[in-house]
Amino acid sequence: MDKIKTELKQKKESLTKEHTIRKKEWVKPTLEDVSERVMAQPYIRFT
Repeated sequence: MDKIKTELKQKKESLTKEHTIRKKEWVKPTLEDVSERVMAQPYIRFT
């Protein structure tokens, strides 16, 4: 029983190590000033 637990623990550790290696670095999105751009207006039909 202990052998199975240790094997599972080792597999889990190896998977987490692989995940951290392959994980992409987070790039924080930046705000862009769009106040000067022409924005599309919604078309609302009143009938």
